[in-house]
Amino acid sequence: MEWRFEIENMITHETARYSVQDNEVLVGRHSGNTVVIPNKFVSRLHVIISCAHGAYTIEDKNSANGTFIQAKGKREQLWGKKNFIPPLQCMLGKEIAVWIATNEKPLDNQRTAIHCVPKGTSVQSQILSIENMESLQAIMVLDICDSTRLANEDERMAIHLKHRIQDISLRALQNHSVDFYKNTGDGFLASFDSSLDALHAGEEILQKVNQRNSRTRNAPLHIRLALHKGKTYKLGADKNDLHGNDVNIAFRIEGLQEKSFTALVHGMPEKNRILCSKFFYADVIKKATATRDKFLYCGQASLKGIARPVEIFRIHQ
Repeated sequence: MEWRFEIENMITHETARYSVQDNEVLVGRHSGNTVVIPNKFVSRLHVIISCAHGAYTIEDKNSANGTFIQAKGKREQLWGKKNFIPPLQCMLGKEIAVWIATNEKPLDNQRTAIHCVPKGTSVQSQILSIENMESLQAIMVLDICDSTRLANEDERMAIHLKHRIQDISLRALQNHSVDFYKNTGDGFLASFDSSLDALHAGEEILQKVNQRNSRTRNAPLHIRLALHKGKTYKLGADKNDLHGNDVNIAFRIEGLQEKSFTALVHGMPEKNRILCSKFFYADVIKKATATRDKFLYCGQASLKGIARPVEIFRIHQ
């Protein structure tokens, strides 16, 4: 008997397909199952799927978060054992969708490669829970100042400046062990495992921008940089996107204006600056006390969409 499974995390949209050679397939979080799904909403043994004498059955094994099957256009919870005709769509808990088919009645619209699992063996699914993708990282956001105005006045120069900041930034990021990088059009989002690496990369970028401005007759390049320390989540099949509330905070810090502060302690330039949160500052000085003099306390700032004010520092060179 050959089963065909497609498993998708409905939060991250990671997808995998498996071909399993067995009459009975055990699906759950425990490593002893035929198909192992390490997700907190999936029980140790969640369901058993079997075929005997031409009849197909699926049985929920008293799972903590339930099994929900799609039948006749309706979603219903599975209690105990139920006969079904492949293909069948079901949800295991809150996050994991499973499509069940056979070699005789395959899945439609095959989207990913099939991993074959010989009879009597098991497979560890790569469809993970949110916790498996969580990292504590230094987050960097960069943006070009007045990019809309520049594009309106001189589109060719605006494109040139975008290429220049990309060249400058990528060299600096590679010099300081960047973990994640994504171009955002007028800048980028990046993350680092080390706050010190993020600090040094930010300083190098701003230094190179200032050097470029002092040597060229072209329009000056002005940027804003933000640094924050917090949780990040890499989503997407290729881990090509970075999400999380702390990522949002980093973006808000980048665009801060003086009016966002309850009481501004030190002056804050509108451009060619690096701002960081207290969380980032604390992580840096914990590892390198001598860097304390680089930071000027600006005060508490209210960030749009963020519940609590964030204490902000400016990094001066």
